[in-house]
Amino acid sequence: MRHRFSIYMKRSLAALYFFWFLLQLGFLFYSNESEDNNLFWPFIPEEESMRNTYGLTEFLVYTGVPLVVALVISLFTAKKYEEETERPQNNHRHETYLGALLREKLRAEELQQELNALRNQPVNHEKIKELKADLEKFNSHGINQWLVNAELKKKYKEDLDTHT
Repeated sequence: MRHRFSIYMKRSLAALYFFWFLLQLGFLFYSNESEDNNLFWPFIPEEESMRNTYGLTEFLVYTGVPLVVALVISLFTAKKYEEETERPQNNHRHETYLGALLREKLRAEELQQELNALRNQPVNHEKIKELKADLEKFNSHGINQWLVNAELKKKYKEDLDTHT
């Protein structure tokens, strides 16, 4: 969610800057070339107008400063963004599929046992406990996670082969 907000915010700020740039460009084309361009708008005497004093200096300051500030901010936040979005290198599609398979098998077994209870048939919670333990192993991020994943893939090989 934070990443999506960050992208939305960056795009909104880029659109705002684009509008600001076009506004300043319009001011630059609207202004007259005159000798009074050495004054910095809006710090001008009352008798002077923006048209006579706005020039290339104002354009560069009013468009350049926001751009420099945005670049500096992006340099400082780029490292944080990389740290937040960094994923382990062993996060392959097959392992993600294994986790989804375990969650679905657990949910199916829970539903089956609920049906058994409603039908007054014997209820066996051992399979649910086993699936929960396997899912917990899969979700743990220990040093030997690749070994745990290999064991789980071996255990559920038939299910993985039929669904892939």
